[in-house]
Amino acid sequence: FTKLGLMRYLSHLELVRSITRALRRAGIPMAYSRGYHPMPKLSFASALPVGVESLMETFELETEKPVEPLQMMKDLNSQLPNGIHITRVEKIPLRKRPARIVESTYLVRFSDSLQPQTAVLEVYKKRDEFIISKEGKKGPRPVNLKEWVRSIELLGPREIKVVIRFKDGGPHLKPQEVVGAIFSLDASSSEHLQIRKTAQVIQ
Repeated sequence: FTKLGLMRYLSHLELVRSITRALRRAGIPMAYSRGYHPMPKLSFASALPVGVESLMETFELETEKPVEPLQMMKDLNSQLPNGIHITRVEKIPLRKRPARIVESTYLVRFSDSLQPQTAVLEVYKKRDEFIISKEGKKGPRPVNLKEWVRSIELLGPREIKVVIRFKDGGPHLKPQEVVGAIFSLDASSSEHLQIRKTAQVIQ
């Protein structure tokens, strides 16, 4: 599904609520967990950073009975707000562990007042390591970007493509903090980057 336009400002929790409500309104026969507070068996492959658009997000839903994918997509899209649009539904076997993101590809566009310097990018590529400080639950920790950024390239005067890896137990790096660190952008400049996720690898 997509998350575009004003929907990019929804937090992950707000996104989950919006899709759950749409599933109910569309009459999708969701399966629920047991216990005092039954919850839909719904899981998302990743949590997109607030402010980032996406052409390819993924969630998995267990249903009480079989549903026809194309009809489900039609019914659900009729209940979703503009900017969130289901682009594909497919049946998958039941499994104990939901899908997880292995890597994501982003297009990052700089504002008119900024321009990524080719020389800066080339210096980064030649380095064996590039250490940044990543804030975590236990405080800041050093992170080597070279282990998490699979590739980064300049596509045009103000546009960059960056591919970020995800690993179990490792830090989840936001594209704005990766690009901001490499090009030495301050917090304000990083916030004004236009970012769109265009592809992902899941397993």
